[in-house]
Amino acid sequence: MSLISVSRLRDCRTVFLNNVGTVYNKKNEIILRASLKNQLYWIDEVYISILTNHVETLLRSDDIEDTDEVEINCNVNLQELHKKFGHLSEYNVKRLVREKLILGTGVSYEQIKDERLDKCIACYKGKIKANSTENHNFCER
Repeated sequence: MSLISVSRLRDCRTVFLNNVGTVYNKKNEIILRASLKNQLYWIDEVYISILTNHVETLLRSDDIEDTDEVEINCNVNLQELHKKFGHLSEYNVKRLVREKLILGTGVSYEQIKDERLDKCIACYKGKIKANSTENHNFCER
């Protein structure tokens, strides 16, 4: 399963109507249809092969010299996954990948198991506690 960002679709038109999202190509052909289930749009099985064919067609375009040896490599590292999953801890990011609870990251557990998270400014800022500026004297006797 992969996530598709509607705002990132190029040369396509997307229509949402009656809990169904439909994506059309330049020729106004349906290339993808997804149904709303549990607050997420899930690609209908029929359109997975259509979408696959569309991607393969794009990969066979003139821009790619050797179509027989096309390899898609995401090169995602642990730090990027940490940010993409809402600054999840190193342990939990690795656990998600190791147990295959997330798919489509383009990375295996073997690739990230020895990586360590760098210092994350956003995480540190989130852990800062405000100091009181007032002098509290609760019990003066």
